[in-house]
Amino acid sequence: MDQRQMTVEHCIDGCAVGSYKFAGLECGSECWCSNTAPKYDPVDPAECDMGCTGDAAAVCGGVSRILVYTKSD
Repeated sequence: MDQRQMTVEHCIDGCAVGSYKFAGLECGSECWCSNTAPKYDPVDPAECDMGCTGDAAAVCGGVSRILVYTKSD
C-alpha cells in the first residue's frame, strides 16, 4: 500500500484484499492488517490526532496509537 496516499478506505480495502478482518492506522500513514482483534485497552480518541497522508481531513491514528477498523459489507 502506498503510504504517501494513505486513507482510511485505502487501508481497510488493502487489508480486505489480503483477507484480513482488521485494519489499523497509525502515525498518519502506517496501515496494519490482522485477523486477531487488538488486546489493548482503548486509548483516548484525542491521542489519535494525525491526519492521513492521502486525506488530511481524516484521522489515521497517532504516535504509538492505532485506530482499528473492520471491513463492513
